[in-house]
Amino acid sequence: MLTAWDAKLHKAAASGDLYALQQLLDSGKTDVDCMDQNGYTALMRAAGNGYCDACILLIDEGANVNATKPDGATALMYASENGHVDVVEVLLKEGARADSRTKEGGTALLNAAQSGQTSVCRLLLASGGSSVHECLADGANGAFLCAQNGHLDTLALLAEEGCKLDLPRSGDGATPLYIASQLGHYGIVNFLLKRGVRDTESVERATALFKGAQKGFDRIVRLLLDYETNLGLLKNGESALHAAALFGHPIVVKQLLDAGSDPKLQNRHGETPLDLALQMNYDEVVDLLRKRI
Repeated sequence: MLTAWDAKLHKAAASGDLYALQQLLDSGKTDVDCMDQNGYTALMRAAGNGYCDACILLIDEGANVNATKPDGATALMYASENGHVDVVEVLLKEGARADSRTKEGGTALLNAAQSGQTSVCRLLLASGGSSVHECLADGANGAFLCAQNGHLDTLALLAEEGCKLDLPRSGDGATPLYIASQLGHYGIVNFLLKRGVRDTESVERATALFKGAQKGFDRIVRLLLDYETNLGLLKNGESALHAAALFGHPIVVKQLLDAGSDPKLQNRHGETPLDLALQMNYDEVVDLLRKRI
């Protein structure tokens, strides 16, 4: 149970108040590793907020650098995801384990990749304690997390270190290219395609082109069309042209038609892209499709 003295210790750590920290620890009324109701230690608070001197003080007073919350999170993970390079350096020097995992498979490196902390990723990999092949419990690796969040510089670093750029997530089969296309990260899509990654169907039976067309990301669709991709009916019973027509994206519809998509193609329900556009009252899309039939 967190006492009033413990709460003061956590508040001092979270704000980097060195004087208060020392006074509280010297009082003997609180323990350096006491946890709050959420499982945080004072070191985790200081590390997550980037207070390096406070971290050093707490470690000198005996703080456990590898203490974990109930979910497995550590001080190193919090410092890594927030990009506090100096804190990460101190924690590693003091024996923090970079290979510690949360219940969901999270690591310091994956946290840093997800947040786009390129310098921290470089430091963790150089330490030898992190592996570029780490994955979350759902199979998402560092490349996937970078692609999902649009962190191109971090993705480039992981690629140089040998991270797989086309590894699908275990649950839905989504790849870095798929997720980047779905979320509109043009630079990521361009990088992956130039690195030889190609558009493949996910477990959900959709492709990066399908998702880009569905969302109306015409610049991404243009990129994908420059490489080998499926313009026909997918295993989900639809095509990219159906998706663009259904959601009313005339620029994408024209791109797909110019690339050779069949405007007469029927989906699993026997509907053509024109049928879908008519249902949704997308006049501009209807006109485009009628001119090609």
